[in-house]
Amino acid sequence: MLRNFRLALYRQGEYLEPLRRTAFENCSRQQDQDPATCSSSCHEVRERTFQKVLDAGRPLVFLNPCGTLNLAIPFTAQETAAYCLLAEAFPPADLADEQTTGEKGRSSSFSAPDLAKAKNIATCIHRQIPELLRQDLTLHHLEKTSLRLRTLVDISEEMDQLASRDEIVDLLKETLVILFDLSSLAILTGDPSAAGFVLQQSLAWPETNASPSGRKIAEFLRQNPYGKPVSIREEIDLLFPGKACREALAIPLIASGQPLGLVILHEATLPFGDLNLLELLCAKAASRLLILKFERERLEASAFSTRMVTMVSALSQLKRQEEVYRNIVEMSAELLNATCGSLMLLDEKGEFLRIESAKGMNQPLSRSLSIKLGTGIAGRVAKNGFPLVVNDIEKDCRLATPNRPRFKTKSFISVPLKIKDRTIGVLNLSDKEDQGIFNENDLHILTSFTAQIAIVLDRSASMERANMLEKLAATDALTGLYNRRFFDERLDSELSRSIRHSLNFSIMLLDLDNFKNYNDLCGHIAGDNALKKVATLLKSSGRDIDVVARFGGEEFIILLPDTSKKEAMLVAERARHAIESHPFPQEALLPGGQLTTSIGLATFPDDGDFAQALIKAADTALYQAKEKGRNRTVPFTRKQAHDNVVFL
Repeated sequence: MLRNFRLALYRQGEYLEPLRRTAFENCSRQQDQDPATCSSSCHEVRERTFQKVLDAGRPLVFLNPCGTLNLAIPFTAQETAAYCLLAEAFPPADLADEQTTGEKGRSSSFSAPDLAKAKNIATCIHRQIPELLRQDLTLHHLEKTSLRLRTLVDISEEMDQLASRDEIVDLLKETLVILFDLSSLAILTGDPSAAGFVLQQSLAWPETNASPSGRKIAEFLRQNPYGKPVSIREEIDLLFPGKACREALAIPLIASGQPLGLVILHEATLPFGDLNLLELLCAKAASRLLILKFERERLEASAFSTRMVTMVSALSQLKRQEEVYRNIVEMSAELLNATCGSLMLLDEKGEFLRIESAKGMNQPLSRSLSIKLGTGIAGRVAKNGFPLVVNDIEKDCRLATPNRPRFKTKSFISVPLKIKDRTIGVLNLSDKEDQGIFNENDLHILTSFTAQIAIVLDRSASMERANMLEKLAATDALTGLYNRRFFDERLDSELSRSIRHSLNFSIMLLDLDNFKNYNDLCGHIAGDNALKKVATLLKSSGRDIDVVARFGGEEFIILLPDTSKKEAMLVAERARHAIESHPFPQEALLPGGQLTTSIGLATFPDDGDFAQALIKAADTALYQAKEKGRNRTVPFTRKQAHDNVVFL
């Protein structure tokens, strides 16, 4: 019966192109016609029948006015589109030639058994179409999934080559739009422990003036730690205040338990297989973001270590403790972008903290402050040995105290300076340049720095003590001038240098005139004060390179490097005049009414080629100055040496 037939597909008022046509070689002209171009009466019958079949959802067998037998079989494809499969059978050619056309056309070409068989065929096809469609869709889905998997593999390899977060987010967005045909999405990345989350990319996302809630996003990621897609409704307004969005799909970007971001798909409905692929894609993006985060942290740690070494090395080169203190405060403030800070050290008894250096504070006022150990914020930090990070001094339950007027913000950080288990002081910082708050990362940076500077401070204190001891060993306790032992060492060094470079130098030996009388008349305290004043006058009369020493009693000696006898005479006269013109208490009681000095000069190499010879020459010249009436400068000459020998 159906040896000669044709198939066509009907969908909501239109014919699709014929699917198959067989054995039409002997068909009549009418048989060759497309169903869509058949006579109007046939077309009307088909239209009514198709609509009836689609509404009923059951197959139907009917005869067309043109004599063909029609099988109309309804089915639904892709869950939404309704179709009708038309199978139109033509009578055999011999029957077609013999039949006569009646009033309603060719109506006698098919027998009752033919009609019954046609109904059975239509029913059987109607039952088999859904399974055939499922098989075809499954195959199509498998092919589509396989293609997407291959694409994801390529994208994964490309993602491994990306070197920035923005590049990863751009590729993720492009893949979501093209591969999964998504039209509205948002991608957020960030770190809940740092600055929060930032909206990196959005596509047709509902607009709002409110920013994403970093705290709520971090909390959502903590509640969904496995990176599985989650359907959200009420949470949308919490995560994105003011968003006009009924429903969304959220995929956390999480790798190794670390939250790195969030992908939000606006009102997206995806099949289960696509969700799995989407989860794989987001997991890969999160993994790459984590690798970049580790690389960034490693580079930052390396840069920080280099910077720390540079800072500590610079501190180690400083000679004076005041410079060390000032640089510690400046460097600490630079590390944390703070505008105010102070370095406080415990006194020798360990009872009080004193500010050694400060930034953003009045220096004289800051140095006048002292805090008893255990009192105040810094005092408590020093006593318990634990750092303190405060976001808001007025709300922190550990303090709950009003903010101090000199602070611009309510956040600060205090870190104890410790050497092993011994606390030596406290470093305080406040008022970030951007008015932000100090956090745990700031604490980590500062504690790393203080661990190094505590060693520098201890070394600096040790060097200061050593220098003090060395200075005490090299200086005269009363006048603060160098002592005889130190002078002898410097004289030997200068002698060697002058011999090596063919230079000359001079020495001056001074003795205060009638000083024993001054001591007896005015007392030892006045005598000591006079010696101190003379020491000051001698130092101010010479150069920085000159070595002024107390030779013993009321005698002083000065080493003048690179100085000829003529030049030394000028220095000596300047010193003599300074002492002569200075008003010493009760000096009027002395002979001549003034405290004066006599000076003897000797120059290398003219007056001696070794240390003791030079000192002896200067002493001889001094003797001559005394003999000539005191309060004068006398240079050494060979005649003086001869007269001295005769005299002895």
